[in-house]
Amino acid sequence: MTSENKTMRGPRKSNYRNTPRGHSNPPRREYAPVNCQKSFDKYIHLAKDAVSSGDEVSAENYYQHAEHYYRIMHMNNFSEVES
Repeated sequence: MTSENKTMRGPRKSNYRNTPRGHSNPPRREYAPVNCQKSFDKYIHLAKDAVSSGDEVSAENYYQHAEHYYRIMHMNNFSEVES
């Protein structure tokens, strides 16, 4: 197969080379606090349901999702205090 016949398959990876020089990190996403709180509550509820049904793997997965939103909520609170 020649390079002319190859087609791109799968997701395209973002290219950080388009960012200004000296900035290797992509821009930070801002999350709405209400959405983070709702997502956090949803995943905690799902985790508790999974624990009560005996599904420890799903419970751990839900707790990890909840932790993600917990960190975002506190990161947003910290950045509001700094500004």
